[in-house]
Amino acid sequence: MISPAKTRPSQIRSRTSAGALALVALLALGASGCGRRGALEPAPDPNAVAKPEDPAHPQVHHKPKPVEAPKTPFVLDPLL
Repeated sequence: MISPAKTRPSQIRSRTSAGALALVALLALGASGCGRRGALEPAPDPNAVAKPEDPAHPQVHHKPKPVEAPKTPFVLDPLL
C-alpha cells in the first residue's frame, strides 16, 4: 500500500506566505490604478495678466471678529 504524501509545516507556511504576498501585491496593483484619468493640468503661467473683477459681484473682505478666551477654565489648561 502506498502511503499518502505528508505535508510538512514549513511547506504550509510557505504556501500561506506566498498567498498573502500575492494578495498584497494584487491589492497594491489595484490601488495604484486609483485616481483621475487623463493628462495632468498645466502649471499656471507666472506671466499671466490678472483677470479684472466682475463689477456685478464685488468681493468684499470683512475682518473676522477677534477670538475671545473662554471664561471657564479647561481641564488641560495647566499643561499649557
